[in-house]
Amino acid sequence: MLAPPAGDPPPTPRRAYRATPSGQAAFHEAIELQKRTRGSRLLGAHVVAAVAEMEHGTAPRALRAMGIAPAELAEAARREAGSAGG
Repeated sequence: MLAPPAGDPPPTPRRAYRATPSGQAAFHEAIELQKRTRGSRLLGAHVVAAVAEMEHGTAPRALRAMGIAPAELAEAARREAGSAGG
């Protein structure tokens, strides 16, 4: 790879994951749950719990459309995250 010409700013690093604000909030909440459950790694259960707790957006609408109670899903995911010991 060629170096950028002198005086040009370095290229902006690209993120692997670009999320909407609600997706970013869910991801940050998943990380907080992971910390609260003292897990050593982020689990799918952390993400499921965070998404299920969202009040607005595509995910909660999809859960309701499928007949899934978001509060029950969030509780089950929190239990799984806590028992996994990540």
